[in-house]
Amino acid sequence: MNEIPPLYDKETICLMCSAEFETKRLRSRAVRLLKTYNDFYKEYKDPVLNPVLYEVNVCIKCGFAYTDQFEPVKAAEDKELFAEKVTARWNPQNYSLSRTYNQAVKTFKLAVMAGNITNQPAVVMAGLSLKLSWIYRFLGTMEEEKRFKHHAAAYYESSLLNGDFKDKGMSELSLLYLLGELNRQLNQFVKAGQFFSEVLQHEQRHLEPQLLDKAREQWYEAREEMKNTK
Repeated sequence: MNEIPPLYDKETICLMCSAEFETKRLRSRAVRLLKTYNDFYKEYKDPVLNPVLYEVNVCIKCGFAYTDQFEPVKAAEDKELFAEKVTARWNPQNYSLSRTYNQAVKTFKLAVMAGNITNQPAVVMAGLSLKLSWIYRFLGTMEEEKRFKHHAAAYYESSLLNGDFKDKGMSELSLLYLLGELNRQLNQFVKAGQFFSEVLQHEQRHLEPQLLDKAREQWYEAREEMKNTK
């Protein structure tokens, strides 16, 4: 019996130029999770088999990079700006094969650029930034990890204010918790405590008891870390 390969081809249509192309995805049965960290970073038994590496689709034709969370690109001015800024300088690269972590960094940075040009929702930009920070964590590039963690926190805070997270299946409790944890990791302990407190006092906290427990633990952790820095 032939062994089923971990990667498979998925047909997709570019949100920018409507070109059809194939991109790789990782079969769920191939993924072996070892541990989930407090900011939802996941460690896998085989780091090569990390689904995050394949989240970004990159159009070979025009260079538009996007995830399944992206909104359709409708504005003519956005398309014109992308054509000018990216497609006109695009040297066709095929990201539709197996990817290394460094190649994944390139795809996420392309997606960040595409997202900025096409005014994607703050919660989408936050997710791209957070996952870039995870990839840099695996690579041991601490400065870049911290930089994109800052971006993620800022975008998530914007999302909290404008409410666009609701359209992407993210609960307000999850968002508040993640803002608390990201700020804790960035040594913004007062701000972290405020977000964790919002989780603990939220009227819907009973709907996510595990997240509530985690927020309580991390709120205590932030308090202890703040004491130790004085």
